[in-house]
Amino acid sequence: MNSLRIVRAEVRKLTSTKMPLAFLIVLVVIGTATAIAVAFGTDMDGSKTFISTAADQQSLMAFAGNALVIAGLFGAIAVAREYGHGTVVLTFLTTPRRSKAVGAQFAAAFVAGSVLGLVGAGISAGSVAAGLTATDFGFMVSAADVAQVLAASTLAGGAGAVLGAGPGSY
Repeated sequence: MNSLRIVRAEVRKLTSTKMPLAFLIVLVVIGTATAIAVAFGTDMDGSKTFISTAADQQSLMAFAGNALVIAGLFGAIAVAREYGHGTVVLTFLTTPRRSKAVGAQFAAAFVAGSVLGLVGAGISAGSVAAGLTATDFGFMVSAADVAQVLAASTLAGGAGAVLGAGPGSY
């Protein structure tokens, strides 16, 4: 069985459950909390200086740390569920080389984690932009900086998912 087919099968296993939907709901809740913090949050003196510069707004959108943790949980739960439900047996029967099967699991976890990181960063950036409409400040972050946040969160999500899936897989 070639490697691409094994990776596709692993991705199909990950997406055929309600687990990705649950993680998407968590991302939406985090994004909503960010929008509320931007719209209604104030410093002690009543000012909104934490959103007054492009750097401040970009730091609010920085989702890479959250992506690493959330995708790490996703990877760990995905592997644990596979062992718990016994689907790992079919994986190893189909692909007797353990390194090839585990590599496919890691690749699928990386793809899923990357998607979670990208979606989470997109929701975060959108929630900051939406929350700013309730303030006197406009969206000051450049497109290049938004792209940097999205790329960092995508990479962190993929790495987190692999790290989460890793310790118990091999």
